[in-house]
Amino acid sequence: MSDINYKISIREKLNEYHKLFPDYTFSQIIFSSLKYLSNYETFHKHDFFSLSDEDLYTAIENSFRKEKEKLANYGQD
Repeated sequence: MSDINYKISIREKLNEYHKLFPDYTFSQIIFSSLKYLSNYETFHKHDFFSLSDEDLYTAIENSFRKEKEKLANYGQD
């Protein structure tokens, strides 16, 4: 089993996000991604300190996938 460097994966996913959605701000991407955390309803800003790179990557990936689905279904405005 190989270890994934999530810091690199996060940067790559953010670049991919930006290429597909160039009008999204970094804050919009992060906010959208946080909605895919299991503890989103109770998430506080201090929770960032305990958020693992893997959890953040997974949230960004889930958000990106959902935004791509919306784009495919509804088109770009």
